[in-house]
Amino acid sequence: MLALQIIFWLSLLSLAHTYIFYPLFLKIAAIFTATPSVIAGESQPAVSILIAAYNEEKVIKEKLESIFNSDYPADKIEVLVGSDASTDQTNKIIKTFPQVQLINFEGRSGKVKIINHLKSLAKHDVLILTDANVLFDKNTLTELLKHFSNPEIGLVDSHMQHIKQKSMGVSKAENTYIRGEVGIKYNEGKVFGKMMGPFGGCYAVRKSLYENVPENFLVDDFYINMKVLKKGSKAISEIKALVFEEVPSDWKIEFKRKVRIATGSFQNLKAFSH
Repeated sequence: MLALQIIFWLSLLSLAHTYIFYPLFLKIAAIFTATPSVIAGESQPAVSILIAAYNEEKVIKEKLESIFNSDYPADKIEVLVGSDASTDQTNKIIKTFPQVQLINFEGRSGKVKIINHLKSLAKHDVLILTDANVLFDKNTLTELLKHFSNPEIGLVDSHMQHIKQKSMGVSKAENTYIRGEVGIKYNEGKVFGKMMGPFGGCYAVRKSLYENVPENFLVDDFYINMKVLKKGSKAISEIKALVFEEVPSDWKIEFKRKVRIATGSFQNLKAFSH
């Protein structure tokens, strides 16, 4: 009986640590910690933006427009889109943007293989990995890239905002969860310089720190983040770097996504068990 009571209270304490004590500790510690400084000098580095796309005709035009309508110097932006054997109008739409380099994959390859290949083609020292359905704010690029004037910073996460949120379904609950995660990651980056796991829809990373992700991995953003930390660089979150994504309200779609993330997490646990 005593053993069961001990197991119960330890389990309850673990949950309280995860959802109450740790976030509270971070929030308090962040108050007394200086934000990683942006070093004076070149705060607008040239950037290569990498996008893997499969049948994205509904969103790709708006996505590319959100990039080129930003306040960032156009001559410092390189955009590479890898089309994963798209069968709709995706390729045709991309070709209407002469400043975009389209790399068409003849057979289905998957996001990881495409991004690994696009990275090898990228000309610039800073990469932004982003999804086709994630839209940029006017100052997203500026807020993400300003941190790379500091040589200690290896990865910078964006701040995702949900759009078209519905009152029905799981979108409201998911949005609440994401808001909590954003706060934790921002404070982890500020206090430790070790924000873990960026929002995969948009984040920036130094090309020199990017290691090719195993092609069977399902959660590539966490893998890349951990490799950055392992090499001694800092990973932080920039809450002013806003990006926008529609969150699904269908619980079945969200359930499949959570299964993929959970499976990918076990892959990463094995890869970084040491």
